[in-house]
Amino acid sequence: METKGTLLEALGIEVVSVAKDKVVATMPVDERTMQPFGYLHGGATAALLETVASIASTANADLATQDVFGVELCIRHVKSPRERTVTGTATPHLLEAHKHVWDVECRDDSGELLSSGTCAVRIVPKAGR
Repeated sequence: METKGTLLEALGIEVVSVAKDKVVATMPVDERTMQPFGYLHGGATAALLETVASIASTANADLATQDVFGVELCIRHVKSPRERTVTGTATPHLLEAHKHVWDVECRDDSGELLSSGTCAVRIVPKAGR
């Protein structure tokens, strides 16, 4: 997957694994992803979690004829680290022809839960089809 010039590159998100039933990616907690008080920014976490859900939907879609778009993200932040790397994971909650809902979570290096929620993704025909 090409990430050059994207939000993934800007935030340092690296895709670790992609399967139809699970996507995993990591993101550093550094100057790109921290809020001014030195903790991981909730918006950066949201970007990581929508990324893993969207990639998971691409693994379940026909990209020759379909596009995927995240349409709803609902997450709860439990804790926020100051350093290291966080891991985002998406697993299926609902897979329908035109809508996917993913359970998403973000954990720190020790496996402690930082954020969790759901992300809905629409599967639509490519424009002009």
